[in-house]
Amino acid sequence: MPESKTTNHRDTKWKDALLKTSLPLEYLIGKILVKNKLMVWGEYCFTRKNEENVDTEFSVDLRASEILTKRNGRYWGDLNFLVECKYNYRNVKWIFAPHPDDLDVNSQVVTTFQELSTKKIPHSAPIFSSTSKLPVCAKGIELLQQMRTLKASPAGCIN
Repeated sequence: MPESKTTNHRDTKWKDALLKTSLPLEYLIGKILVKNKLMVWGEYCFTRKNEENVDTEFSVDLRASEILTKRNGRYWGDLNFLVECKYNYRNVKWIFAPHPDDLDVNSQVVTTFQELSTKKIPHSAPIFSSTSKLPVCAKGIELLQQMRTLKASPAGCIN
């Protein structure tokens, strides 16, 4: 029996609702991170000041980490990735505001906090060379043409 338009619309509706949760994308990204030998955790919550300077809880979708060891097996640090997954509508345009301070060490795509570490990652390391092509933005907004609204994206998004 051929499917009716109502059945097709219902199938599309639940699939679209599932995609909007970003769960399928989180799963795929998690699989890629695991394949690259990273430990993958679920949602990662953190507190920072919001636009009104009030401490507010935020979160990212995934945290992935790797324990860094020397060849002799001794631990010397860890590498953490905070990953935010977003569903993208086909007809949505994004506008990103560049970060105002390109030289601010805390506003880079890859940031190191190694002042108290006994081993340091040099700024000539390959992980830093690839980030020059990834400018950091201060904020992003998505322009929904159908809904004619603006929706802010969290600060620290990658352009």
